[in-house]
Amino acid sequence: MSETKRYRKFTAAQKTEIVLASLRGNKTMTELCREHDIADSLLRKWREQFLAAGAERLQGRTERTEADELRRQISRLERALGRGWPTARRVRSRPPGKITTTSQSQRPEVTTPTGSTPKSRRSPS
Repeated sequence: MSETKRYRKFTAAQKTEIVLASLRGNKTMTELCREHDIADSLLRKWREQFLAAGAERLQGRTERTEADELRRQISRLERALGRGWPTARRVRSRPPGKITTTSQSQRPEVTTPTGSTPKSRRSPS
């Protein structure tokens, strides 16, 4: 029977510490690889991934800034459109009727399904 080779698993924190140590330059990459018993190619791969992720993260901030600016612009435009337009009609899902608002300064008018105004809402005569 053949034995399966068991690989060690390094946590993200361990990888980061080893990569940062290699970038500091206090020890050579070869010394670090011997110290942690890893292949030189593995450390190079981790370094490339670390630097690529950092570059992506820095580039991502400008993209988020652009997206934030677009959201702000959309909000401004929606507010500008909302000022000049009458308030949308709201319809109740259940009887006795529907509530219709034509402008923000007017009191909402409530009508029953028959079309008449309920006694409690009639204007005093």
